[in-house]
Amino acid sequence: MTTYQRLDYYIRNFKNVKAIDELAHFYFPFDKEIPTKYTNDSFFNSPNYSHLTKKFNEKNKYKELLLNNFSSNQDYSILNELTTKHGIFAYNFISHEFRKRIREKKNESLDLFQDIESEYLNYYQIEQDIIRPSDYDKIVFDFCQYRFYQLLDDDFHEIALTWIKKNNIYKSCACCGKKYNILALPDWIYYGANGNVDCCFECPINLTPNDNEIETNLKSFIESCGYIAESNFDLINYNSTIRIPAENWITVYSSFIGFGGIKTLKDKFGSWFESLVKFKLLPNNVMKAGRGIKCVALSGNVCNSLSEEFIDNWLFKNGFVYEKEPFYPFHNVYNPNGKKRADWKIGNVYIEFFGLKGDMQYDERTKEKLMLSNEFKIKLVSIFPDELNSLDNKLGWLKK
Repeated sequence: MTTYQRLDYYIRNFKNVKAIDELAHFYFPFDKEIPTKYTNDSFFNSPNYSHLTKKFNEKNKYKELLLNNFSSNQDYSILNELTTKHGIFAYNFISHEFRKRIREKKNESLDLFQDIESEYLNYYQIEQDIIRPSDYDKIVFDFCQYRFYQLLDDDFHEIALTWIKKNNIYKSCACCGKKYNILALPDWIYYGANGNVDCCFECPINLTPNDNEIETNLKSFIESCGYIAESNFDLINYNSTIRIPAENWITVYSSFIGFGGIKTLKDKFGSWFESLVKFKLLPNNVMKAGRGIKCVALSGNVCNSLSEEFIDNWLFKNGFVYEKEPFYPFHNVYNPNGKKRADWKIGNVYIEFFGLKGDMQYDERTKEKLMLSNEFKIKLVSIFPDELNSLDNKLGWLKK
């Protein structure tokens, strides 16, 4: 049994790849003539390449709005750095940076998004007038592609080729010893693991661990993570792996498969929480709640999750004076009972940790809070799970 079922379905078969260099062609600029040596390569003769070329060359108000409002002068250097580091997998990482930017812009200006959403519906000739979460994801996806194509030049193709040449080797997995080549990994695994590819992701996982194996590996796992992971932790979930120090990755990985993974513990003990309780790995003043874990932070504040406690502790340790769960102003539509609260407030700035994105009811309440902030011109700082490792950048400016 491998770490991830049917992973072999996704692994590239090198016998069917005409040339490894083709993996770099996605980074070839769309406004340049294709060199003769590449004209017969399958990438440049695929329907996908025709579609991408058309998208790069098209001109419309929707594309113009996206590029004008979400582009940054730093994008070229960011992409250059990511391509040098991650090669053919860089697109996923630059897309993540773009998504964070769009997320913040959306929170700052709902009026701007109303214009973009209107043009989106017009561009795709969608008759409905309500934007769904899938539509928002499509808007983000479109900007990522538009901006990526706009940035490409000859240098990126050469960087990608150089990266391939350097990494086109078979390595021994640091956990099970199996030979593997990281170029064979699908992009979602490489990205989800945050580029931590010292392990092959096909290591046998211990699905029947005994209590001694669980206790030893679970302690090692938590110590190596540097925090108590939430119940949705996954070795190929970027929101999880972004917080793991690169030097601890092998220990985190080997410990995780050693205790069988969180699903195994849920099946064995009923929940992730009960597993942590059994082996006495939770801090004091932690209790189970309906939607997760309630805990008491260093400040004495009650928090609704371990991640929320992590933020509250960060604020406390850094000497901030803050209010926990402040009320939003009353509003006839968005806060008719006046009971909506933010997570924290520093001065006139409200702070929200959006940890349950994807839950329909939660997303609706989030939208109402954003509408409230927009209506009353409230400065709102939104924190998402993938930003918990960068609170200095996210909140440090509030000290000034």
